[in-house]
Amino acid sequence: MKKEVLSVLPSNIRWIIQQVNKEILEQIEEIRIRENRPLEIIYSNHYRFLTKTGEVTSQIDHAY
Repeated sequence: MKKEVLSVLPSNIRWIIQQVNKEILEQIEEIRIRENRPLEIIYSNHYRFLTKTGEVTSQIDHAY
């Protein structure tokens, strides 16, 4: 994950992303931040959500 990208994110979202497993973090291609939708990342052709503690999950009800 490029520092330039992290620097423009709100601090709460930046913290969550920084908690993501390092192997996944290096493969993130897209971060989706949308109104009234959970925080989502795309990496290695996987679409996953992030919890408030930075865990990667496929369950939308656990997403931040």
